[in-house]
Amino acid sequence: KVKGGYKRINVANTRSTIRIIARYYKGFRRGKSWGQRPGSRVATDGARVRSVVKSRFQSNRWGIAKDKLMKHLSYLEFRPRAEFEKSKDRLFYSRDRSDISGVRVFEEAKDKLGTRAGYHKIILSPGDNSVNLTDYTREVMEQWQKSIGREFSWWAVNHYNTDHYHSHVVVAGKDSKDRDVELDREMLAECREISDRYLCRDRNFDRELDRIADIKTDQMMRGFD
Repeated sequence: KVKGGYKRINVANTRSTIRIIARYYKGFRRGKSWGQRPGSRVATDGARVRSVVKSRFQSNRWGIAKDKLMKHLSYLEFRPRAEFEKSKDRLFYSRDRSDISGVRVFEEAKDKLGTRAGYHKIILSPGDNSVNLTDYTREVMEQWQKSIGREFSWWAVNHYNTDHYHSHVVVAGKDSKDRDVELDREMLAECREISDRYLCRDRNFDRELDRIADIKTDQMMRGFD
């Protein structure tokens, strides 16, 4: 015991508790202000959490890509949703448009299928459920195209029905100059780097929050010395 009969408290545990409360508040605040619910696994540990970029392409051998595209779009639009998702949450968006139906995407993409790769199926996941997926996807795709010097036709839809929220991006097999789109490992690695930089910048708020929590905790602890 110390003066006044108070028990000495564990400073390390107190710091940890304050940070946990502050970080959960951060996740709620972003989810509320952006209209997106943070999931149970919200990562807030700075740049240590890395994004996920996965890519596959649909072969257009024997002209099969068109039929495959319609099935893929239907799957993305009508796959079972999370409890809080509404049907409109499964509409597609592009660089500057929103609320696009899968049928409309098909009509726009069917004449842009590539010779070898009819279209590409990309998954982008920030690894942090408090990130606004639409803003994240749009900026990553915009910066990626600038970096590799290509202009794609692409459409995306967000999925919140797994532990890690993610967006599915459909990239047409022909770019704006009617060239076949072939995505190699270097291009995908560049996309991953752009995604990580976006997250690092987004987490400046988190690092500032930690700094403030440390200052406030130190001030509080002096009252127990």
